[in-house]
Amino acid sequence: MKNRRFYCQRLEGRQTVLEASETHHLAHVLRLRPGDSVELFDGKGKTARAVIESITKKETFLSLREIQIHPDPSFRIILVVSMAKSQRFDFLVEKCTETGVDHIAAVQFERTVKMGKETSLGRYEKISISAAKQSGRVFLPVLTGPDIFINTVKSLAAEYPQAFWIYGESESLTSPAHSFFKDRIASSSQVIAVVGPEGGITEAEKQILQNLGTLDLCISPNILRVETAAIAFCAVLSAFRIRNPSRNG
Repeated sequence: MKNRRFYCQRLEGRQTVLEASETHHLAHVLRLRPGDSVELFDGKGKTARAVIESITKKETFLSLREIQIHPDPSFRIILVVSMAKSQRFDFLVEKCTETGVDHIAAVQFERTVKMGKETSLGRYEKISISAAKQSGRVFLPVLTGPDIFINTVKSLAAEYPQAFWIYGESESLTSPAHSFFKDRIASSSQVIAVVGPEGGITEAEKQILQNLGTLDLCISPNILRVETAAIAFCAVLSAFRIRNPSRNG
């Protein structure tokens, strides 16, 4: 069934329709036919078993069975991350979707390499959908940006007022094993992890984070590439959710 997962925005009632891109995958890649059973997810916590009724060139019509609503995760993971060139950021979005990030906010830090025209939220949304389909994930991450650092901080501070902020610092004395960090994670409903560019966060940017009470955290003594640091952060945070998968479950 894992290979028969499809993204469908509307999961309610008795029937639904897959759009062109998902229909292409269903009919021409997996070569499914009417009568076959598939799994659908809406990216917002709802899944359903469905049976294919008919297939046209651009749409697939399905009858819905066994709709499930899944509880929210124990805390939301928000990743504030420097943009990186083309395929590197594609890889970041894919892997952070797989590890369970809830919001990826792309940022233009002062030392971020200037980006070209290849930056596209639509492109990253397709990558995240594909990663969720493959990994069995129920929720899709929110994707925003790219925007400058100060604008992103103001926006997220307003959207997640109770968030526990952390950022990567190779010389920090605090690690994920530190009792203070574990206690803060256990009591948090939102965690915002900031990953700067490979040139580092400027002193002015660091001061903005410190004014928010942000904790510097060492996940490696080495200087990591943007995508490596982002995935490492997300893997660490996701591991804390395994012990307590949901607040409602």
